Amino acid sequence: IKEELEDLAFQHINPEGRDSILARLEFLREKDDNVVNRIVSELKDVVVRQGLKVDIYGREKRPYSIWQKMQRKNITFGELSDIMAFRVLVEDMPQCYEVLGYLHANYKVVPGRFKDYISTPKPNGYRSIHTTVLGPENHRIEVQIRTREMHEVNDNGVAAHWAYKQEGGSQKAGPQKEGVQYRWLRDLLDILEHASEPEEFLEHTKLAMFQDQVFCFSPKGEVIALPARATPVDFAYMIHTHIGDTCVGAKVNGAMVPLRTVLNNGDQVEIVTSKAQTPNPTWERFVVTGKARARIRR
Repeated sequence: IKEELEDLAFQHINPEGRDSILARLEFLREKDDNVVNRIVSELKDVVVRQGLKVDIYGREKRPYSIWQKMQRKNITFGELSDIMAFRVLVEDMPQCYEVLGYLHANYKVVPGRFKDYISTPKPNGYRSIHTTVLGPENHRIEVQIRTREMHEVNDNGVAAHWAYKQEGGSQKAGPQKEGVQYRWLRDLLDILEHASEPEEFLEHTKLAMFQDQVFCFSPKGEVIALPARATPVDFAYMIHTHIGDTCVGAKVNGAMVPLRTVLNNGDQVEIVTSKAQTPNPTWERFVVTGKARARIRR
């Protein structure tokens, strides 16, 4: 639905840009009509000869996705090389990393284009490995590697997680507990419950959607995803509402820090609490998560 809406909006807001991309894609198809199938076939040969059972699919990227990348990198279509995306589906999580190893052993890796959303998933539960390689026939291609269960959840939403198990999918527990995996949904409900008016709810969700993320660790090694410029108070509320309410101090990487300290990727955060503490109104000046702000206002 998201991709359809983007493409429909693109068609009306910038018809010239969309038409130019479609014309260029059509030209490339006429020039080499079977390139996606050939790349899929070669990728299968690389992985299957290692004894793994995989499904591989290839496609052209959608016009709006191509346009976004052109705008973000300030380049022309001719300079954009990775207009094809390929998806590898495997049986279980260890095989994701096996496939990654085989691809990196056989093809040159494009620096700065590797993302591991399995070890550090997105807040909405999205899990996959993304890498870009100089693949078959020297085509620069983006490859996504995930299990079939991850694919169901990524494509069809959180309800697919239970549907997949009912249909006889993998019964193995993922790296996260159920409650942690869908924390983002509970956070959304918490904001909805505590936001005083619809505009406030919209403000919080927009902040969550459009800010970059940092990943921090609890003392037990649990990964907590936060927006950029998040503070220990935001971290405390992400752990649990009660911990946020009773927060009196924080240690970052073993050292006591002010509660307004901005957290960085990889920080280990320990929250100090006191039963006598209640949310401090001044915290609202520096917190960035909707959950924290809604709770403090309440």
